[in-house]
Amino acid sequence: ESEISSDNLDNSNSNQSAAFSIEPLLNINANVFQVEARSIMIEELENELKEKGKIVANMTGEVEGQKEEINNCELEITRIRKQIDDEYKELARTKSVLQQSAKELIQWDSAIESRLDQTEGRRQRLKQQEKDLKVKLE
Repeated sequence: ESEISSDNLDNSNSNQSAAFSIEPLLNINANVFQVEARSIMIEELENELKEKGKIVANMTGEVEGQKEEINNCELEITRIRKQIDDEYKELARTKSVLQQSAKELIQWDSAIESRLDQTEGRRQRLKQQEKDLKVKLE
């Protein structure tokens, strides 16, 4: 019986020793698996980051293009505003000249009417004198 129990003890020790020696290997395998999984995750994240970097670069390019377009529009607006201002000033000068010309024409018209009235009065007097002379001559 002591032999059997001694054999059993040896087998039991041997199994425990085998279990102890497998456990570190299992831990190493688990660690390797975790490292590989993390490596794959890191790779996926790097790829995603690269894609997002490309998107950001494209968007940045578009924004820069839009900024350039906005600047060009602002320059065009400034040019058009100046043109409108210049044309408004020219119209104001033309209006002033036309107003002055209208005043002068009204003065000329009044002067001509006055002159016509004087001429008509003289004509009437001359006509009357002509009639008077004809009467005297008859």
